[in-house]
Amino acid sequence: MDDRGRIVGTAQAADGSSHAVAWVDGKIQDLGLTGGIFSIAYDTAGDRVVGVYHVTDSFSGRRPFVRTGNTEITIDAPPGASAVAVNEAGTVAGTYGYKEWNDPPFVNQAFVWRDGILRSLGTLGGPTSDAAGINDLGQVVGTSWTADGRFAAFFWDGTAMRRLATTSASPTAQAVNDSGLVIGTDGTASRAMIWASPTAESQLLPLPDGAVSSVAINVNDTGLIVGHASFTSPSWQLRAVVWR
Repeated sequence: MDDRGRIVGTAQAADGSSHAVAWVDGKIQDLGLTGGIFSIAYDTAGDRVVGVYHVTDSFSGRRPFVRTGNTEITIDAPPGASAVAVNEAGTVAGTYGYKEWNDPPFVNQAFVWRDGILRSLGTLGGPTSDAAGINDLGQVVGTSWTADGRFAAFFWDGTAMRRLATTSASPTAQAVNDSGLVIGTDGTASRAMIWASPTAESQLLPLPDGAVSSVAINVNDTGLIVGHASFTSPSWQLRAVVWR
């Protein structure tokens, strides 16, 4: 959802195919398939929408797109790419090089793209990295494998990628606001967590009463965090959660 209230996502058409869509002023707009077999819109900012369409139903069949107004282009990236986030300046964050699970070695790399120029963010020493979020300063967060075979959350400041400090053995960084507050999830404890700054140690967010686990999904510039929590009583269910 962008600052003007536009929401993007995906919806199923009458023929069963999934199309990238936007909701503006209560009305749904079909953004089409972009020449593929299905498409998903992941993020919006300013007058742009970014996402992915599939030329085949596979990881390697992914192609990233950016739509500005009614003009849509495919980002010139290696096959197996998705565009997952965009900021007000038009800088897009995503990942390219996804391959099928039965086709190692895996070499996917987080990237940023703007005005036709694609830049790999590298890794924390391991073979792969994945971008998840970008703020209006162009800072990117995501996850990467390290040289010693560990899964780590990263913060990219526009020049270099650094590992976010945490005791979690399986952390994810999902989003970052303009103040540098990073949100993510401790995969080991199944708990939403934050980094108050890119140099701070991670902290777990409190669980709602009765919840057994939680996931943080996004954060705005006032520090409002949204996600969901899992409950097992009276039956297993997910509920939307806001942390203030």
